[in-house]
Amino acid sequence: MKPFAALRLRNQVVAGGGSGWNVADVSPSGGSVFSLSSGSKTATASTGTNAGIRGVASRSSGVHYFEFKVDALGSGTDGMLLGASWGTLPDAWTAATAMAVYRKNGQSFYDGGNFNAGGSAWSAGDVIGVVVSHTGAFVRFYRNNTLITTITATAPGANSKPAYWAETNMGGVVTLRTKLAEFSYALPAGSSAWE
Repeated sequence: MKPFAALRLRNQVVAGGGSGWNVADVSPSGGSVFSLSSGSKTATASTGTNAGIRGVASRSSGVHYFEFKVDALGSGTDGMLLGASWGTLPDAWTAATAMAVYRKNGQSFYDGGNFNAGGSAWSAGDVIGVVVSHTGAFVRFYRNNTLITTITATAPGANSKPAYWAETNMGGVVTLRTKLAEFSYALPAGSSAWE
């Protein structure tokens, strides 16, 4: 038991360098809304401004999976959004023209404010799984390993990345997991680890 635990911890430390959040891919540009910890895997958002941050690793083909661990919720009602982005990264998620996100209150959206039916609210401690399929042209969201919704109205584009938006008066703590050894759940059928 101990050797396996040690190996897992070592893999997590190594993974943190190249596949966590990207402090240079944040909006507002040059802002300090997000602070990173745990080898850049955990992003903590301050409150008071609309802001977004994306992961380091991008994908442009295939079917890939990553997870968000919701470590803590912010102070707002539902202004915390997790998903994927493949266009520019504006301050406000509603201005993003190439994305698919799952909101804290259970709603999901694509390409800004376009509403996608279906969903269930999530809370601290939940694991949000995301499948980005360039092959099947969809983004799929899971909550604690239960399929929540599939967005097919927008197709993931080149350089798709994990994304986290915090709205005004909203702060939260989210850990990005992109490697197989970090996942809470098995890979959904047909997908590979984001890495």
